[in-house]
Amino acid sequence: MDKVLKNDHTEETLFEVAEFFKVLGDPTRIKIVSALFENGELCVNDIVSLVDVSRTAVSHQLRILKDKRIISYRKDGQMKFYHLDDAHVEVIVLLTITHLSHH
Repeated sequence: MDKVLKNDHTEETLFEVAEFFKVLGDPTRIKIVSALFENGELCVNDIVSLVDVSRTAVSHQLRILKDKRIISYRKDGQMKFYHLDDAHVEVIVLLTITHLSHH
């Protein structure tokens, strides 16, 4: 059984939180998240042009973000349109930007 820490957060939960922020800690991934935050839904080609990274690199980063449930997508024919997974991700990004803007 996991040792329960302050506020009843288990070590496993805290590890998952750390992993979540580690994923967002990559410059390319945070650029992708920022582009989706600012533009809503984007296809891979749009993301490539906005973050100025190769299609292969963007696809790799999208897979990582999707696996951590930071983004998701909808399909329209053969096209995938990516967006932030839910409002929680938007709030986390916004709070982080707000936090960093305070000196």
